[in-house]
Amino acid sequence: MRGRPLSLIAAGLVLVGLDLRIVHIDVFPDPAGWLLVTLAAARLALRWPVVLGAVATVASLPDVALTYHYDDLDPLTGEVVVNGAGTGYDQRLNFDRITDVRAPLAILALVAGGLALCMVFVTLERRAGLLGDRRAATELVGARLVLLLAWVFPHLALMTLQWVGGDGLDPVWNKGQELVGMAGVAVVTALVAGAVVNRNRGWTATDDERRSPWAELQSAQGA
Repeated sequence: MRGRPLSLIAAGLVLVGLDLRIVHIDVFPDPAGWLLVTLAAARLALRWPVVLGAVATVASLPDVALTYHYDDLDPLTGEVVVNGAGTGYDQRLNFDRITDVRAPLAILALVAGGLALCMVFVTLERRAGLLGDRRAATELVGARLVLLLAWVFPHLALMTLQWVGGDGLDPVWNKGQELVGMAGVAVVTALVAGAVVNRNRGWTATDDERRSPWAELQSAQGA
């Protein structure tokens, strides 16, 4: 699959950042999103981001289809009724807590995918600097920090606490946890917008589009 690296990253982040399910199936599958990030890294000829993106792609596969059950709700209080089968109460879909191997895999996908993106941003930052685009280099530093501080680290901390707590990962965050998820969506939105705006900049050039000047520029700078 061809495409500008930042265009691939933008599309990938949309898939990873959005979670819309038809019953238990995610129609914006995370593995497809991380695969697009991996392809972007491959287009930029970045070995380790490709490896990490591939790890995130495989580790996120269990997230595509979650296990679930239906809760019976008391029509007066709205509370869950235990052993309410056969009562005719309204039911609510509830995803099961993730207590098996899918939990560490979800954490691994987040860490590997986040590191892959950071490494891509570091490379693009250096290339922007080599071309004298200081503003873009500064923006890429900011994108990397926001990615880590407002998305990867908070999600990692919350998921790890849930897993260590023994109850398993909660696929749907509510109450105070929802704020972490909303911050993550805001970060993804900002990164997607930045990727779309800058997708055709000179520092995103790849070898198969034209002879990229990165090796020559690095040698000249070193001299």
